[in-house]
Amino acid sequence: MGGGDSKGFDIIVSSPKKVVSIKLEVELIHEIDAVWQKLGYRSRSEFLREAILYFLQVAPRLKASMEKPPDAPGPEEEVDEGEEALPEEA
Repeated sequence: MGGGDSKGFDIIVSSPKKVVSIKLEVELIHEIDAVWQKLGYRSRSEFLREAILYFLQVAPRLKASMEKPPDAPGPEEEVDEGEEALPEEA
């Protein structure tokens, strides 16, 4: 998915690397191990490295898409003229 495709994600891994230690719940580690093995990664580290790089690319896009522009109508304002807004259900 390289080549500047605006719909894809470019994963760029550069050297040198540095070790980062984190503590995770044992259950989460078991889940991570099952996923990286099922997806064919060579190691947990390779999987986590790629997952972090992916998240670093996706997170800003997700945040930007969730932020409402200041002039955009909210859900309560999206009523066609001549129609009455129904009260929200609890």
